[in-house]
Amino acid sequence: MKKLGERYKLIILGAALLSVVMNFKDALNATAKVIGAFSPVFIGILFALILNIPLNFYERKLFVFQKSKLKKHKRTIGLIATYATFLIVVGGLFVIVLPHLIRSLTALGEHIPGYIGVIPEKIQELAQKLGIPDEAVKSILASVQKYSEVLYEKLIGYLPKVLEFSKNIFKGLYNFLMGLALSIFILGRKEKLVFQFKRILTAVFGQHTANNIFNVVLMANKKLSRFLAGQTFECLLVGAACFVFMLIFKIPYAALVSLIIGLTNFIPMVGPLIGLIPSTLIIMLDSPIKALYFVIIENVIQQLESTFIYPKVVGGKLGLSGVWVFASVLVLGNLFGFIGMFLGVPLFACLYAVIGEAVKTRLAKSEIRLAEFPIDEA
Repeated sequence: MKKLGERYKLIILGAALLSVVMNFKDALNATAKVIGAFSPVFIGILFALILNIPLNFYERKLFVFQKSKLKKHKRTIGLIATYATFLIVVGGLFVIVLPHLIRSLTALGEHIPGYIGVIPEKIQELAQKLGIPDEAVKSILASVQKYSEVLYEKLIGYLPKVLEFSKNIFKGLYNFLMGLALSIFILGRKEKLVFQFKRILTAVFGQHTANNIFNVVLMANKKLSRFLAGQTFECLLVGAACFVFMLIFKIPYAALVSLIIGLTNFIPMVGPLIGLIPSTLIIMLDSPIKALYFVIIENVIQQLESTFIYPKVVGGKLGLSGVWVFASVLVLGNLFGFIGMFLGVPLFACLYAVIGEAVKTRLAKSEIRLAEFPIDEA
């Protein structure tokens, strides 16, 4: 009867997997809806992972109350200091960047009609310099006119989507605030939550399996928190450097472009390229020469960042080679968009470490020497 029961379980599991494979798109959409419903929870967990680092610093280094009455309130004091630091940093960035960002967006909106009107003149000037026949120029201008009308119609068609995007902004702000509030409760009771999680694992899977699962979760937590904190610091640094150098060289739209560069830099490897292309096009509308200066400056910043900052702040703590980083960005990016591209790296790092340890254990039990399989160098 026991074997029969196990067979039924395998049949049910196989049928479920087959159903998911045959309806993969629907399953993916359902998963996306579930993830969307739990967005505040995920945001709260991410905030907790990031802010746990300064909280540990405050509790272990600054607020060390051995015999004081304040020892009972160390967690509360640490939380106040942690979230005060977070609000000061975020508020400071808004105060510094927001006025420049509004000016950049306003200037871009005012200049776009002028840029569009100048395009035919620029094409004619370039054609004269290159010696292109007038008939070819007329054909090019007709094509530009045609595509401009198509683009205008598409922009009109996107107006309802702009309204929908505005709704999503407010929804995102709500999720952000709820996640931030939830992170306070998570960090305030983190030891108790960890204890409860381990008890549930032990009750469901048994002591041995629960310990293995718990060790994997601890590893994932360590890698993810380090990655988030390091990537946040690295993106702020790159965005700030880009903003300062653009102001020094008087390159237009400094705040808007720096914000794009900073946000896209959250995506490992391909992020800088994703941010560079639209930023260069925006600056090119104002001045092609300044767009060239920007490309040079951004490449210098990215080279310095990838050589000196990223390996120490993020890369060395993940234990992943460039091949696996690129693969994780591509695979999870295709499945879950920006969030997948961002979280794919630490998740792959954890999976890689778990598989690596399992392979090492199997090889250690066999007669094959580990030296023949340099897993750590991959």
